[in-house]
Amino acid sequence: MLYPKKSHVSLILFLFLTLTLMSQPSKLITKRIVDANTGKALPYANIYNPRTQSGVISNEDGYFKLDLNNLDKFDSIRFQYVGYLTINIAINDFIKLNTVKLKGRIVDISEMVVYAEAPNAKAIVKKVLENKDKNYKKSINKEKVFIRSRQTTNMIDKDINFVKSDIPKLNSVLIEKLNASIPKVATSFSDFLGVTYRNEFLPDSISFKLNPIRTVVLKEKDITELDELEKIFEDAIKKMGKDEYWKFKTGIISQKVDMTDTAQSTKKKDSIPKNHRKVKYYSRSVKRKKNFSMLNDKRQWHFLHKPGKYKFTTVGGTSVNGEDVYVIDFVPGMGGLYEGRLFISTTTYALIKADYKYAEGKDGISFNMFGIAFKELGFSASIYFVKKGDDYQLKYYSKKMNNYFKFDRTVSLIKKRDRFMFDPKQNEMKLGIKFSANSEDLLEYMVIEDNTISEATFNKAVQPDLMKIHYVDQFNDRLWEGYDIIEPTRQMRRYKKHKDPTLN
Repeated sequence: MLYPKKSHVSLILFLFLTLTLMSQPSKLITKRIVDANTGKALPYANIYNPRTQSGVISNEDGYFKLDLNNLDKFDSIRFQYVGYLTINIAINDFIKLNTVKLKGRIVDISEMVVYAEAPNAKAIVKKVLENKDKNYKKSINKEKVFIRSRQTTNMIDKDINFVKSDIPKLNSVLIEKLNASIPKVATSFSDFLGVTYRNEFLPDSISFKLNPIRTVVLKEKDITELDELEKIFEDAIKKMGKDEYWKFKTGIISQKVDMTDTAQSTKKKDSIPKNHRKVKYYSRSVKRKKNFSMLNDKRQWHFLHKPGKYKFTTVGGTSVNGEDVYVIDFVPGMGGLYEGRLFISTTTYALIKADYKYAEGKDGISFNMFGIAFKELGFSASIYFVKKGDDYQLKYYSKKMNNYFKFDRTVSLIKKRDRFMFDPKQNEMKLGIKFSANSEDLLEYMVIEDNTISEATFNKAVQPDLMKIHYVDQFNDRLWEGYDIIEPTRQMRRYKKHKDPTLN
């Protein structure tokens, strides 16, 4: 009997495995969810498997990616969006679809609850804050969260004019190169997945801990001149004497610069492994981001804190997870800023969902003086809470902000020596800086898992010192394989980091 050679067996096995893998359909599927009547995208829709309770939410354009590896042929996918009919689709039928379409479900409020007279919309909205502490209770919890921050800046005008410098290596040639290398359009994003521990019964300074799982960052254009500037100032700080200090000056305004933290961070920089960052700084940022859902910001929740400045209309009712809710639209009255739609429980008066934005012709904070200008051009937000027992907890929120800013000033950075009567100047750099730009900032915060924990569990949780950052030139699905995240927009997928032409 003849036996094939080992090399032939290996080849046959390789071909068999290759053909087997090629014949299997992809288990990672991207689809889109839209309004059945208008075709309009449904952002931040809940998509999950009822059996496993695992799932994702759609992105701002209605796209989502679902991993079918842990599902079997008897499973189904549930699609849920507040104000629409919830549907279940069998796996085999789901695979064949290009687009998932949901039908709106807003009915006359009298079909849900019998009233002697129609409820007053403004009175209902006022009850949201009146019942806030009862509906959004203090707790000790552990959450698995995904956070995406994205910023796009469009430079309208830019010019850095070298005036003078006697700081070694900082000269007009370096400034001219820096001026030429700053991109007109810059996009950056960071995706973070991690676990938060919060004890809301403790003082704010010790109530929060963060345990990162993965952080992916699009590092914008590498600008050689910025690295060189950083190195120049690091060297200058290292060489500072005990009686020397730096002062920042623009026009008649001057301010002594505290270099203590900068000097300490410069000394410790080499001790931190490459592509790692301190967790404590990001922990503070995550805690601030979660605070939006507390409904306390009187400006961003203006219509809740100042309902008298708005006109509210009850347009009907719907059901959310078996709970009847009012559907209330609002527009600004005298002094109002926003327009949008609210979904408020008919029994607890909890805010279940809100979608709102600056009304046409409205904008936010603005100022323009001494060559410095800032203006909020746009703001929109969407938030959704889910009921757990007799409490409501954040599921997701998104905020998008559009701003304009301008800076047109001559600035100086002066190194001085501390003396009794007069502080002599050691070194000085003076630049004329002129730029203006529009920016769009998007923040998405999704709670993947939420569990109440004991005080002992909170106390045992340890926040690590460092977190690893995965820097990328373009969004890469492989970095998030096996994780539940918000599907990136097509804009994010197409975007690639700019390259500094001086590096070629």
